[in-house]
Amino acid sequence: MSAPDEDVAWLVNRADELGQGVARMTVDEIRSLSRSLLDGRQRGEQSREIFASALAASREAVRRATGRWPAPAVIAAVATALAGVVPAVPARMDRQTALAIALYGTASPERVFICRRGTKGAHATR
Repeated sequence: MSAPDEDVAWLVNRADELGQGVARMTVDEIRSLSRSLLDGRQRGEQSREIFASALAASREAVRRATGRWPAPAVIAAVATALAGVVPAVPARMDRQTALAIALYGTASPERVFICRRGTKGAHATR
């Protein structure tokens, strides 16, 4: 495994670990976590731990909105894409999920609204 692959594997595993705690959070707590991560990014803070936390929060937001747990391959594709490499994501639904996670992870939580068709959404904005 090359260094970038090892980084992606670490991020996927760490997002899984952090996801257990994020799954127990309320929507407001997830929104607060997302704001905190964004504020840190805007101050120039960057680390694998922050990135893994962002992946865990966005993955949970997608799960709550769609009822579908994004597969580790989707999280790996997002990590790869945000590192500047175009990943292969074969399934249409997985591509949409990866896009939603990438957007959630790079936008302000107040500007992101993930919803399932025909619903009001699970991660509302103000």
